[in-house]
Amino acid sequence: MNNFLKLSDEEMEFGLTEEEKRVYDQFSNDLEEDYLKELPPISIAKLYVYALKENNREVEYALYTDQPDKVAWTKKEHLQFPNEEFPQHQFEGIESGIFTLTSEDDGVISYFAKNKQHVYPMSFGMVKDEDGIWNVRFIPIQ
Repeated sequence: MNNFLKLSDEEMEFGLTEEEKRVYDQFSNDLEEDYLKELPPISIAKLYVYALKENNREVEYALYTDQPDKVAWTKKEHLQFPNEEFPQHQFEGIESGIFTLTSEDDGVISYFAKNKQHVYPMSFGMVKDEDGIWNVRFIPIQ
């Protein structure tokens, strides 16, 4: 049995596992972070990428850290940002990235992104909030 669900029939190469898709569906219903408790940082990042692709701004923002000293903009501001084209090439490869702690509550997913001509190193920042749940850093791509 294939335990991966495609994000779409378009060109996105990685998918969500059945568990990640189930968590995404539950989380997107009420934005309750308890659904995220058992997920590793790479899975949280994949949910964020899925929300970006689906243009689900509420879920995108809910996956960001809520540590006051690390919040870069408000939810109201986030919802007013103009829609942009999904930067697919920046995220291809994240599912096979390696998560490394950089401090007790910070970490980075290192991976190789690719487009038609190039493969290049990327990093995606994560933050563990006070509730012990990993969240996406504001401006996660480095």
